[in-house]
Amino acid sequence: MKQALIKGAKSDEWYTQEQFASALTVVIGGEILKPKVTVDSYCIMIEYNVKNGRKTWRLRQVIPKMTMQNFNGTMETFLGNVMEQMKYLLATKGELNYDE
Repeated sequence: MKQALIKGAKSDEWYTQEQFASALTVVIGGEILKPKVTVDSYCIMIEYNVKNGRKTWRLRQVIPKMTMQNFNGTMETFLGNVMEQMKYLLATKGELNYDE
């Protein structure tokens, strides 16, 4: 499967889906949650699959590419903001007990 490239906040920055997913990996308890990242021409979808006992639920966030490209800062800062949002959403579902 061909990896789509994601244009960063600066014109010379390009990232693969794998690099994007690695940057957004979250640790909850002893479990490492690495998101599935899908890209189309307009947006980037980040999807975490979280196990809660027997059930598995999904947490999805869609980011328009224009939001990322118009961000006034570094890619690391942008991804940090996205990760904080994801941690908050995981916490409101009651799943975030331990965070590294």
